[in-house]
Amino acid sequence: MANTVDSSNNTIKTFDEVFNDSLNINGAEYDIVYSYFRTISTSNTIASNFTLYLFRISAATGISVLELLDNFKGKPTFEVTGEMAYYLNTMKSNATLYGIAQLPTPNQPVQRNIVV
Repeated sequence: MANTVDSSNNTIKTFDEVFNDSLNINGAEYDIVYSYFRTISTSNTIASNFTLYLFRISAATGISVLELLDNFKGKPTFEVTGEMAYYLNTMKSNATLYGIAQLPTPNQPVQRNIVV
């Protein structure tokens, strides 16, 4: 994805050659979302990609990006990745879906005490 910054109105314009679309993003909202993903991710690239994908999800669903971000706050990283995969899968073809690299393993003593 390519980004251009317009300092006159504090927006960021992204262009994705793969999906052939562009987004105009409020610079302040971008900073908020990016800083959150940077605190939970291991690299700047992951944080940047998750940030741009959250804006794509927001544009596709019509839900505010800050409202989507509030939904992620306070959750463990594996839940955030799982929810991002869920949202992205709803926007993709069923032939290629995202998944989670490592499924969480339940705590065995706690799992035995749960009655269904």
